[in-house]
Amino acid sequence: MAVFILSLIGSGIAYEQISRASALEQYSANGSLIDIGSRLLHVDCRGEGSPIVILESGLDTFGSLSWSAVHDQLAKKTRTCAYDRAGIMWSSPRPHTNNLMQAIANDLNKALVISNEKPPYIMVGHSFGGPYITKFTELYGDKVAGIVFVDSPHPEQMDLVQDIEVPLTLSVSNKVNKILKPVMSITGFTRLINKLDNYSFPNQSKYHQQAIKAFSPLSDTTLAQEISNYSDGLKQITSLRDFGERPMFVLGNIVNYIDMSDQQLANAGLNRDIVPAVMEQDRYMFNDQASWSSNSNLKLLHNTSHYIQFEKPTVVISAVEIVVDKVKEQIK
Repeated sequence: MAVFILSLIGSGIAYEQISRASALEQYSANGSLIDIGSRLLHVDCRGEGSPIVILESGLDTFGSLSWSAVHDQLAKKTRTCAYDRAGIMWSSPRPHTNNLMQAIANDLNKALVISNEKPPYIMVGHSFGGPYITKFTELYGDKVAGIVFVDSPHPEQMDLVQDIEVPLTLSVSNKVNKILKPVMSITGFTRLINKLDNYSFPNQSKYHQQAIKAFSPLSDTTLAQEISNYSDGLKQITSLRDFGERPMFVLGNIVNYIDMSDQQLANAGLNRDIVPAVMEQDRYMFNDQASWSSNSNLKLLHNTSHYIQFEKPTVVISAVEIVVDKVKEQIK
């Protein structure tokens, strides 16, 4: 039995390594692989013009393909760049760092400088991409002319739920997943499971869905590191709430927690007693984000998902174009 199990594991590892090599051949990078010093960062820039729109994905394994439904349309307006953070999709993993937020900002800046993508930039961040572009603005503020948050977390987002007790079954499940997921990725089980999942977002091509799945067992390692840095990352941007007169647009999705089941709420770290407060908090936080600039717009959505760029791409495109036009007026 032991020999059989070892043989099965060995076969899984071999299958995974072959599949990873095959993914690189089957799904080639759309953009350029920029050498930022002993490793490569994938940057996909399209279109012409200034300011340049920089698209930062959230905590997922989509990378540059997180923006596939809006990238080409934005590139008709001005030059637009999406990229893969280190370890996601086509980008090489980074060595260990004690400051992930700063490392991510530094990587992006290096790639833009080396590829001669000149500022001013309009930084667009989806989900936790919002904190990432906020950190970038802190470090490279002279290069940032505008900001767009697409359903991005507020620095105080965790405060209301920090005292909520996570159900024991969910807590155990999270710990088990943390241990098993790397093993599953290395031995090919994650890839096999992914093949059974045919879900795709609206306005997402089958090809892009398959590409993301092909790279996800490798991307998952980096994603786990980024997720574990969630709370620390928010703490780093707590005081970064003054973008001056930079044009800014905040898009927020107000989740209808009332219609969720108790289990769905528990999975989100919530309970029904605090649902009204959470929904009110969401409205407050999006309004507060919009107050960080004296030249901002706010649009709240109610019938969409967290991935607004897939569900309602025209809304995201419009928000970015408004900021582009405002920045162009400022730099005339």
